[in-house]
Amino acid sequence: MTYCAIYNTSFYLREKIQTMPLDRQWEKFRGGPTPKSDVRLRVTINRDGLIYMNAKAYNAFNRPQKVELYYNRDRDSIALVPDDSRSDDNFPVIERGGGFIVYASPFTGHHRIKINFTERFSRPEITNEGHMILDLRDTVSVARLERKPWKSDAKRKNGKS
Repeated sequence: MTYCAIYNTSFYLREKIQTMPLDRQWEKFRGGPTPKSDVRLRVTINRDGLIYMNAKAYNAFNRPQKVELYYNRDRDSIALVPDDSRSDDNFPVIERGGGFIVYASPFTGHHRIKINFTERFSRPEITNEGHMILDLRDTVSVARLERKPWKSDAKRKNGKS
């Protein structure tokens, strides 16, 4: 007669991993997985002060033609406020490549907002008043760094498979 025993080791390991303390300084990635582009509000800012909104974000923002820009130093946040008046202080919102941009370099330069790479705002907020709030402390770098080519890339380039 043969006996068979089944042990639930995967549950034990999962429990061990969840309760194991980390012994170094770790930074948790708070950007989360990338949702589908037609579902997410995508707002970025680059080192040139260009603020980009995808169509979903622009529509949620009530499609303004111009915006006023505000900066809160204590919160390290930018507020975009729709204002279609003819004021010289307003920044036009320009359609570009399926998205919408605001050239905000005078604003970022004046407030000494330093952006090294293109940063995606993790949680762009649209308030009940219709303002868009962008927290500069809650961003994820989306810069595309040049990658080292794979051997298969070199073969493909030379017409070899």
